[in-house]
Amino acid sequence: MKKSRLLFVIPGLSHGGTNKVLESLLPILDKDLFEIHIITLNAKTAEDVYFDRFSHLSFIHRLPECVSPFLFKLIGHPIFLVINRLLKKYLRCTIIQRVVFKKAAKSVESLLNPDLAIAFEENRPTMMVSYFNCAKIAWIQCDYETTYIKELFPVLKEEHKFYLKYSNIVCVSEYTTNSFLNVFNDMKDKVLHIDNPLSVDQILSLALEEIEDDIFKTDLFTIISVGRISREKQFHLIPQIVNKVAEINNELKFRWYIIGDGPEQLISSIESDINKLSLKDKVFLLGAKDNPYPYMKASDLYVCTSYSESFSYVIREAKVLGVPVVSNQFPSAIEALNDEDGVIVDIERFPQTIVDMIQDKEGCYRRINKKHYETNNIYIAKEVNNLFLAVINK
Repeated sequence: MKKSRLLFVIPGLSHGGTNKVLESLLPILDKDLFEIHIITLNAKTAEDVYFDRFSHLSFIHRLPECVSPFLFKLIGHPIFLVINRLLKKYLRCTIIQRVVFKKAAKSVESLLNPDLAIAFEENRPTMMVSYFNCAKIAWIQCDYETTYIKELFPVLKEEHKFYLKYSNIVCVSEYTTNSFLNVFNDMKDKVLHIDNPLSVDQILSLALEEIEDDIFKTDLFTIISVGRISREKQFHLIPQIVNKVAEINNELKFRWYIIGDGPEQLISSIESDINKLSLKDKVFLLGAKDNPYPYMKASDLYVCTSYSESFSYVIREAKVLGVPVVSNQFPSAIEALNDEDGVIVDIERFPQTIVDMIQDKEGCYRRINKKHYETNNIYIAKEVNNLFLAVINK
């Protein structure tokens, strides 16, 4: 039986939620039915962490290997990016970007000949895959209404045309589904809600690795937050939260570690607040870690400060590792947490909640469901494999 060729289109191979989801999805795809290919729009490969993680499960291609050098240079050229930004802002169109990605799509499809192309992130992957002639599926992994269209709004009509070309649109949570349909209600018949799978065994295995980091210590109550340092994650609020915890009870002994990287401007802002509030002994930026799980497992509390999450992967990972969670009250939080394994509160109440957790550490742990967080990977695998087959054979 000839295998159908799947092609996942992703922005790059560096750290990020998209690649973490794909890493969990690839193992549950039926290798007897599908030959799996990935194309990264970014030129980097082997030096990025996900090159190794994906290469044993799929064939990896770089965009510059599939298009002419001129076309690839044009896509990332600063002048092209500036012109495209101005066109979006003032003329509400992306005509140059569309022409370029249409040519790129033709070259990629001709070379790789997929039976099904999956745009595994919004924006550029979605635009390019929309020009493929084969079967197409889009994957929505963002809060489309609240965060994504703030940047894309000027060209929302064009975005709508892209999605019309897709057979199906997969949203990764109930909230994400509703958020997308609030913008594009006429897509209702195409939209499916499929949860992201979670690689429980892999998380537990990776968590056993030793921590080689002189900064990270667990002799005091240890709080941790993990993710890309971006506006929506709100890590910049952590120094102020810690300062308010000290105002409530300045005798509490604890440390708060942040794992992740991001724009230098945001990192510098956090460092500035740490210095300004004299919190060098309480708040620590550890940078990005290829394996954050030993740090999470060794911590007493995971704190999610985000104001928006489409599918809070890291909250679920904390649950797998038996770490209690305090989360901000964003719409999809209720899909990830319940009263047994965490607390959902407005961020204004974080200081008092954290004080309560530190003062009653054992009570905090009694909130945890001692069974490992069970994901329905078998059901998800069946859903995804059947969806791919149905779209290919349509």
